[in-house]
Amino acid sequence: MKTTYQILNIVLIAVGTIWGFSTWNSIPDKIPVHFSFSGEPDRWTTKGIELAIIILLPLLMSLFLYGMFVLSRKYPTLLNIPNKEKFLSLSKERQKPLWDILNEFISSLALLCSILFFSLYYSIVQVTIGTNANLNWFMALVFIFFILSCIFYIKKILRILE
Repeated sequence: MKTTYQILNIVLIAVGTIWGFSTWNSIPDKIPVHFSFSGEPDRWTTKGIELAIIILLPLLMSLFLYGMFVLSRKYPTLLNIPNKEKFLSLSKERQKPLWDILNEFISSLALLCSILFFSLYYSIVQVTIGTNANLNWFMALVFIFFILSCIFYIKKILRILE
């Protein structure tokens, strides 16, 4: 599953980044950059660095998440997990199932972050050109799925650490 998440994330980042920057010239200079809880835009700014960061955020978040995983794999004492001492005392072979689950968890989070931020950019474009007045419902669905994914993987991790 981890490989599927990673491949989908790479494809989504490539396609989304190309699409994001290709729409740059077709949207007006004034864009929404913050939305209220109800999804209504409540802060606008001119097109610039904030929009570029939103487009690049999926790539940056993925690099951060994978970087933290590699760093924690190299320095396992950095992990913040329940029963850390018990985990650290296990042999490398007995630690492997947890590392596999953590890798899959990180891969799923990276993919969900990419979907979340590209759906945010899509909503920004839709509000900017006047097609929608507020955030797309899809963002809320992705956010809910993000939370459920976290709960699912945390439960799997806790089962391994028991």
